[in-house]
Amino acid sequence: MHFKEEQFKTFARSSANYDNCSNPSVDLNYPSFIALYSTDGNFTLSEQKFRRTVTNVGLGAATYKAKIKAPKNSKVSVSPQTLVFKNKNEKQSYTLAIRYKGPNMLK
Repeated sequence: MHFKEEQFKTFARSSANYDNCSNPSVDLNYPSFIALYSTDGNFTLSEQKFRRTVTNVGLGAATYKAKIKAPKNSKVSVSPQTLVFKNKNEKQSYTLAIRYKGPNMLK
């Protein structure tokens, strides 16, 4: 998905120029992940891992389960797949890994 600069600023709450990605950040503090891969076709397999810590801001106990839809030519995994919170303000961490098969692996 491609956002125009003004659209990006509405959810990033920043006036920084993020539309050209010449110096991208893979650690935006939003429930999303940015995995950047070479487009020159000279790679075979690339993997990026992300670790996030989340806080239960609900009133009490809550359970969240990962629902994954991997992009084409990718494998996505989350560990643990389920987070079970017992209390408000409780913190837990999870790891997400994205493996992308480049053009040389698709033959």
